[in-house]
Amino acid sequence: MEKMEKIIELLENIERLKNTPRLGFTYFGIKHPESVAEHSFMVVIISLILAHLRKKDGEDINIEKVLTMAALHELGEVLIGDLHRMTRLYIGNDIVEKAEVKAARDLLSLLPEEVNRELTETYLDFVKKKSTEAEIVLSADKLELLLYVYLLEKWGHRNLELFFDHPGNKELIKDRYALKLLDAIMERRKTK
Repeated sequence: MEKMEKIIELLENIERLKNTPRLGFTYFGIKHPESVAEHSFMVVIISLILAHLRKKDGEDINIEKVLTMAALHELGEVLIGDLHRMTRLYIGNDIVEKAEVKAARDLLSLLPEEVNRELTETYLDFVKKKSTEAEIVLSADKLELLLYVYLLEKWGHRNLELFFDHPGNKELIKDRYALKLLDAIMERRKTK
């Protein structure tokens, strides 16, 4: 019974992501931005699509690992919140990343040992950014951001060019299908 109580504690904490806004958008005047949970759901969907496209090309992709990474990729934000780019600039990305990893580890420690170990290992694989599966999820994470910004522009919000002009976009989106999707989004932006 104690195991179930700890899992409920974990789930109660994760529920907070539904009410955790993506603060970078509030910095640009978006009053009601997507939540971290909404963002995470879309990252799972985009990751699933990218993984299947690459698998159809004959690549050895562990789709379960991709989906696990995508589901866990914002787990640290349960405890530290979503910190926008300006905050990260002043605090330092390395400090934020360490805090997110510690928070994710603390949350996952509520799970039974074997599950904790497996999920922590997959989460840390994502953080290290070395595996093909991590590449897919990192690409999906950035692509979702840009898709959402495109939709915000479509819905009438202005002065969001900075998101598209960021030099890190092409560096962070390494998946070839994600790059094709980004090109399609950019083409749509021209015709709006």
